[in-house]
Amino acid sequence: MPEPKHSGLHTKHINESADVVMYWWDRAAEILAAKGTSLRRFGLVTTKSITQEYCRRVVAKRMDSKHPISLLMAIPNHPWTKATPDAAQVRIAMTVASSGAHEGVLNEVVHEAALDTDEPKIEFASRVGKINSDLTIGVDVTKTKRLLANEGICHDGVKLHGRGFIVTPAEAKHLGLGKRPKLEKYIK
Repeated sequence: MPEPKHSGLHTKHINESADVVMYWWDRAAEILAAKGTSLRRFGLVTTKSITQEYCRRVVAKRMDSKHPISLLMAIPNHPWTKATPDAAQVRIAMTVASSGAHEGVLNEVVHEAALDTDEPKIEFASRVGKINSDLTIGVDVTKTKRLLANEGICHDGVKLHGRGFIVTPAEAKHLGLGKRPKLEKYIK
């Protein structure tokens, strides 16, 4: 099957704050979801910011579309290996996507060592399930909405704001600390 025709870089639907690599992720997802495509899956190495809001929206749009795609494998935060000690601490993400609704394997780095060698040691914890657009498994907290029933009736609760509740030793003495029994339970 021929590839769908595209003229130039179509980025109108991608937020300007998203990484440029998300254009390529979206482009691969577009081809994957196209009618009659021969593409069965794609995989990309991106920056780890794929999990942040503006990049995540690109992934979510493709996962929630009329012809959805799923993540078959994801590593949200992997070190860039063979880095020298004076190099930037670069972190990447890796994703593999397929058309349709599927569960995937989420690999999370739990230990890393010897990253500046030819034989880095990276250990993963793997979980199987539906991988969300923020590269997590479980409840998709990116889809939470405000509970309108609590509008205007909710409060932060009692907590200190600023230094207004802090008293000096002189003020504490004036309030009776040391003179009134058991007051030390309330004034510290």
